[in-house]
Amino acid sequence: MCACVTNAQINDSLNNVLKNLNIEAHTKVAPEPTVKVKYYPFVERNKAFSFNIGYNYSYGVGGKYKGVSGMSFALSLYGVYLDFSGNVEGNHAGNMGVDKYSGYKTQALHIGYTFPISDWMRIIPVIGYSTSAIGYYDGSDFTVDENGVSNKFHASDKSVFFDYGVVVNATIVKWLSLYANIERRNIGMGVGVYLTF
Repeated sequence: MCACVTNAQINDSLNNVLKNLNIEAHTKVAPEPTVKVKYYPFVERNKAFSFNIGYNYSYGVGGKYKGVSGMSFALSLYGVYLDFSGNVEGNHAGNMGVDKYSGYKTQALHIGYTFPISDWMRIIPVIGYSTSAIGYYDGSDFTVDENGVSNKFHASDKSVFFDYGVVVNATIVKWLSLYANIERRNIGMGVGVYLTF
């Protein structure tokens, strides 16, 4: 006659031994794997103020108007970017003649948001509008102030259009930055200050 021991009896015997030794058997459950998502610190890196001034070159609509050079100004605070550019033609200081001078005028305004891609470089997509006008300066229609004589510009043809592009801003030293803008009807470059908070 054979004495057989079942698995259940073996488990009961082991549990009794553990209980007598004041040891409790615990079943360990492996923790569920977690995935940590790291977000790029746009807000932290955009805690800065920048001001830029530079040279801008504006194209006419569809090549109808010639390119006009001018000045550009840009301001950025906490990542929100705003720029304005325009040509510097139109002030014939000291000219008292009555001749008419052909000329062009351009203006552009853009807004965007700064995306830092490194500690020293930032990409800024922008949208806005640009205006281009062709006309003449009338020497017989002028105003006089401490800056001299300013002849009034009379636009004979003017266009306003949607504009878009990108600005690249790079810090080359602790507070000095360089920038370049490439837009649908404007290109430019300049220098500025970049201060972090």
